[in-house]
Amino acid sequence: MPEKGPDIPYKQRCFVQALRFQAGWTYRRIAEDMGLSLTSVYRICESPATPKKRTSRPFSLNTLTRQRLVTTATASAVNRRLSFTEIAKLCDIQASEKTLRKAFKMEGYGRRVARK
Repeated sequence: MPEKGPDIPYKQRCFVQALRFQAGWTYRRIAEDMGLSLTSVYRICESPATPKKRTSRPFSLNTLTRQRLVTTATASAVNRRLSFTEIAKLCDIQASEKTLRKAFKMEGYGRRVARK
């Protein structure tokens, strides 16, 4: 696999796209004028001006499942004292403690220590 060259700055990519689409320059002329390879100029012009946001892995518990967990947790005083893992077992859901903590947080469910 060939070695990757340095990243081209955002402003320079915008300038290359402006030369291509507004000024009507050819790929070859842009490459020679800017000191870039012809392939780089072509790829810059074919990609969106604003880079796409990287997508992350989708969360494993959907909204309905998260709401079911919160409903179960708030159903009674006994349930409110159960751990997240025990609440998940009541709902027949298998997930790690970290995933459950995140799910409850996403639904706005928080736990507090009682004051004496």
